[in-house]
Amino acid sequence: MQNKALQFVFTVLFGACFVVLSYIGSHRITLGDGPIPPLGNLLYPTSGIWQQAESIDDLPMESITQAKELRDGVSVYWDDQHIPHVFAKNEHDMFFAQGYVEASLRLWQMEFTIFAAAGRLSEILGDDPNIQDKILEFDINQRRIGMIYGAENKLRAIEKNPEALALLDAYTKGVNTYINSLTYADYPLEYKLLDYQPSSWTNLNSCLLLMAMSKDLTDREFDLEYTNLENALGKEMFFTLYGEYYNSMEPIFPASIYPLSDSTNHSSPEQSAHRSSLDLAMPQRLNNPPDKNIGSNNWVIHKERSKSGMPLLANDPHLSFNAPCIWVEMQLSCPGYNAYGVSFPGAPGIIIGCNDSIGWGVTNAGRDVKDWYQL
Repeated sequence: MQNKALQFVFTVLFGACFVVLSYIGSHRITLGDGPIPPLGNLLYPTSGIWQQAESIDDLPMESITQAKELRDGVSVYWDDQHIPHVFAKNEHDMFFAQGYVEASLRLWQMEFTIFAAAGRLSEILGDDPNIQDKILEFDINQRRIGMIYGAENKLRAIEKNPEALALLDAYTKGVNTYINSLTYADYPLEYKLLDYQPSSWTNLNSCLLLMAMSKDLTDREFDLEYTNLENALGKEMFFTLYGEYYNSMEPIFPASIYPLSDSTNHSSPEQSAHRSSLDLAMPQRLNNPPDKNIGSNNWVIHKERSKSGMPLLANDPHLSFNAPCIWVEMQLSCPGYNAYGVSFPGAPGIIIGCNDSIGWGVTNAGRDVKDWYQL
């Protein structure tokens, strides 16, 4: 009798443990300070975290060359630095392959950037009580400044240009072809840790990525500081010191052909300073001195001055540090098009690089491009 009772107790306990483990294994739960991923899925031998190891033999090239969306043959060569070189016979297939390759390398980064740009991070991070308020505040701000609105305007402009739309369509098809080829075992690790799956890519997503880059490069305003200074010095003296047009924005042309603007044509101020105006909102911003090392540069060395006998070009794009890196290095080649350089994962083309004739780079001036409105 006693043995049967013990057997019954062990059976119940075993069953309860099995139910709990099954639930934990397939559901995201919260323990202590935050959520943890479904451990069963994450640790499953054939599809869990163990599948994240990579080797050079696992590069997803065969499925590119056999994709039914291709119009002709495509080959992708990976060099010893793991840099992809795409060779196609037409632009459609070249940009299709670029989308596929970039998704195979940076899919989670691409989609996470889009969630952040659109103000949707709460959808995947909002159940963590440690950060949910900050994430919600970030999402609200992204929507308030109109990131989706700006992306929609970009897309409408692209849709008016058949050539630009065709290459964007091809790129998007390439990304989705890769996404549709995935099983859970193939998902990037971040999807498994956060317990969600990749969504289909759209042309709007690429435009949102470009909006995110625009925000990173130009999201600057000094309205509070300038308003305080104008109130303190008076309008005329303020515009004497800070003209409406910066001399540094003048193009590099002879002044005799293109006269320079006069941004300091103001008389002396007649109104007195208002000391109390220096105590407006956000004083912590007003007390932070400017970075003495800030600056921007592009420069080129003539071939006669370089050791290699070739010209050298350098540029400072002024982009934030990111992990993974914000760039994907690659070559794109088809008849009439051959470029090597770096691209933004999520958008077609080469942003900085070289072709058969020239090399090019970019920098960023970081001007005040935002204004405040009292609602």
